[in-house]
Order: sequence, then structure tokens, then C-alpha cells
Amino acid sequence: MLEFLRSVDSWIWIVVILVLYMGFYIYRNVANYNKNRNAILDFQNKLEIGSRVVLSSGIHATVKEMNKQTATVEIAPKLEIIVERFSIVAFEKAVTLEEEKTDDKE
Repeated sequence: MLEFLRSVDSWIWIVVILVLYMGFYIYRNVANYNKNRNAILDFQNKLEIGSRVVLSSGIHATVKEMNKQTATVEIAPKLEIIVERFSIVAFEKAVTLEEEKTDDKE
């Protein structure tokens, strides 16, 4: 009977360690999810008409109109398409003349 109690004691510690690990794992994932969600919402709030943006497909465009769910973007002169707002993933990086000169030298 004493051997059984010792084995139960070790199983209890294993279960406690697993529960603590799972709690930490869940907490970390929820914190990362909230951080990423807030970054996406901040980006969406900074979007303005006339902004040069990059779509998730890699297309560079200019925002012409926006509503709650969609945006109309111009991908070429007189060529506008309607996309979901969340397909806009970044602002287009402005290339300065100095950066173009250094790229040409390479």
C-alpha cells in the first residue's frame, strides 16, 4: 500500500506541472493574439484616402474610397478595384532619391 501512495504522489506532481505549463502556454498565446490584433486595428485606423498601400497579393495601389468593410483602390491610371480593407497589409515604402542612387551603384 505504501508503494501505491508514493506512485500517486509522483503522478500528482506530474499533473500539477502539466497544468502549470498549459496555463502558461494559453496565457502566452492570448497575449500574442491581442498584441497582433491591436497592431492590425491601429494600422486600419491610420488608412486614409490617397495613401499608397500594398495589398496582400503584393499589388501596390492608391486608396481612392473607403467604407467599413471595403476599399476602392487604384492600381493603374483609371483602373480601380474594390478590395476588402483587411487585404491592405502595409503602407508603400517611400523610396528617396538617395536610396535609388545607392541601389544603382550595386
